[in-house]
Amino acid sequence: MVFRFYVLNKLNANAPPTIKSYQIDAPFTEVIGFNIEEAVNEKFFKKHISELAATACAGNVRPGYVLEQYDNNKFFVLYGEETLHGRRNKRIFESHGFVMGRLIDNTEDDSLYGAAPQPANKGFYIDIICSKASGKPMLAYIDHVAASLGLSFIKLNALPTVLGYYPKRDFGFKFRKSCLPAAPIVPFEGTAFEAYLRTRPPLPKDSYEAYEIKEYMDFMKILHASYLNKKMKGNCNLGAGITKKDIKDGDCGEDGYTMMKCLVPAGGRRRTNRRRTNRRRTNRRRQTRRRA
Repeated sequence: MVFRFYVLNKLNANAPPTIKSYQIDAPFTEVIGFNIEEAVNEKFFKKHISELAATACAGNVRPGYVLEQYDNNKFFVLYGEETLHGRRNKRIFESHGFVMGRLIDNTEDDSLYGAAPQPANKGFYIDIICSKASGKPMLAYIDHVAASLGLSFIKLNALPTVLGYYPKRDFGFKFRKSCLPAAPIVPFEGTAFEAYLRTRPPLPKDSYEAYEIKEYMDFMKILHASYLNKKMKGNCNLGAGITKKDIKDGDCGEDGYTMMKCLVPAGGRRRTNRRRTNRRRTNRRRQTRRRA
């Protein structure tokens, strides 16, 4: 059994799409050639994403929405395992999760904090991420891609059911709309919501199941008051007993609350520890070549 990524890259509008495979290790070693039984093309990605939309995304993202958003994105990652089957040892790929996203600039949100638009302030937007298990390997790979492209940030919108997932696991995402120093950050550490999540209680998954958790609702109110809701339309009443359907009908975080991982601090220089990591990886590659 081998865990791998399959990556469809359509970021460059002036070049044909590329499809590559990587071992899930650091620094994500490229696999030469595809050994699985399926033909690895765009249909391969659509097929697996369609299947995962009905399973891994169930209860959080509508399967139809996933397929609707496919054409709006330019970068796709499939994460899964390859196993050998039958007497002929056929290689079968079983997908566990996917990411779809695209490159964006953040000039609109940066302008909220008194800064002139910065053309170089490009980032990666994670439109949808779904996984049957942990999404950590896929987030680590997106972090690797963003760093290799010299991007400034990674952005996503956390749905109400996973508000505590990203900050609790220390992926580096914060509740903020910009990476500029003047942009406020809504803290998660030390809040009553964080303390509540330490007990690992389940959050509602059914559309008509009520969110009756005071700590949870209070945190959502803070996020909404901080204009981190993607939509900011309609009449959002975050009262006691609100259901997922109420959230959808009132535009209360239905499309998620903005989170960002800032890759380049103010001053424009990438973190020193990232440079050290890249240097170590380069040295490892050189040593491997010498041994070969």
